[in-house]
Amino acid sequence: MASLFSLKRGTPNQTQARIGAAGAAGDPYVGNFMTYTVDFTRSQAIQIPTISRARDLICGMIGCLPIHQYSKQWIDDDYEDVELPDDTWFHQPDPNVTRNFILSWTADDLFFYGRAFWVVTSRFGNGFPATFTWIPASNVQTRDQAGPIYFGVSKEVYFNGTLLNPNDVVQFLSPIQ
Repeated sequence: MASLFSLKRGTPNQTQARIGAAGAAGDPYVGNFMTYTVDFTRSQAIQIPTISRARDLICGMIGCLPIHQYSKQWIDDDYEDVELPDDTWFHQPDPNVTRNFILSWTADDLFFYGRAFWVVTSRFGNGFPATFTWIPASNVQTRDQAGPIYFGVSKEVYFNGTLLNPNDVVQFLSPIQ
């Protein structure tokens, strides 16, 4: 995962090349919304008004927050945060849905499952991710990590029974149980 978001040198090539990733061609279930499900425990929990309202407040707020990137720069005798130009995906990670949608469902998965997943659907010419799609955590199995606590990223990510390339999956892990 470190290679996905490591510091870039120079200006990225803005042309997007489709990749042989799960979202592009390798997995017929990614993007096939008929196969997306929500498990029974989440369905039960969301029926409780307090949990539903708390989820809506948290996910709604997170979905509206802007994304920016910063770097540290030595100025005089102290480090200062310097804002860097935004990557294009910061404004709309998935071109098929709004940024609010993908960020809200990512927060929802972190809230209910302790982890969330985005699949890289295209890359810039320099290899950095250009677009993503969210996949429901309830449809993801990791055979090398049973959970419910996850201590690191998985190397065996299955979505609806199909093995995904872990280099094309961004895994968000919650620091709380």
